Amino acid sequence: MRHSTRFLIIVLATATVFSCGGKKTETAKTTTAASAPAKTAGWKSGDTIYFDVPAKAGGGTDLYTRFVTAGMWGGDVRRVSLGGHSAGGNLVEAIAIKSTRTKDFKVCLQVLDYAATDNSLALLPDGLERSRAFSLFYVDGEVQLLKDPFVSPAYAPDELFEGQPDALVISAGLCPFVSVNGTYALRLAGKGVKVTIKGYPQSHHGFTVRLLDAWREAQDTIIEAIKAASL
Repeated sequence: MRHSTRFLIIVLATATVFSCGGKKTETAKTTTAASAPAKTAGWKSGDTIYFDVPAKAGGGTDLYTRFVTAGMWGGDVRRVSLGGHSAGGNLVEAIAIKSTRTKDFKVCLQVLDYAATDNSLALLPDGLERSRAFSLFYVDGEVQLLKDPFVSPAYAPDELFEGQPDALVISAGLCPFVSVNGTYALRLAGKGVKVTIKGYPQSHHGFTVRLLDAWREAQDTIIEAIKAASL
């Protein structure tokens, strides 16, 4: 039987996207740009591909529809997972919300790695200065947008949680997002979404991409979830 190629699209805070064939890939093998689709020919499972996509709410949906749904990656569209770290997790959540609204595309798994689910929290008196600066930059200073569901998915109405892809939620105990990550996971589960929550109590924000703390265990958890995921 023909091997079914798996893809993981990881949307980072810098709006970088990777595809992964379900095995550990710590260094890039192939680099290209979203404006050069002809180079997609010859990509194979296990390659890591970098893209620049709009760093805005739901910005990754355009890349998804152009390259994955259109079949340009040559993979199995039933086995595409979305994943994101921190602000990238925020973008993944926004894409998942949009997919339930438009029905234009489906993914089999969303990997939410210490995701920023509520950007409005940065404006609280005890909010982190760095988070506050990021949140204001993200909405170009329009504070009222920080409670828009596509900016802060925690504000999405319940009906937009229904029918979302299965979720793997990674939380770090020493990360300021640890409580909101748990709350978001429970909201998904409450609307019938299959959710796996994996917490790493002694890990810091950014541990999986900075290769700190329990990063290797978390990486293995993510890889196994991708291998098992399918529509």
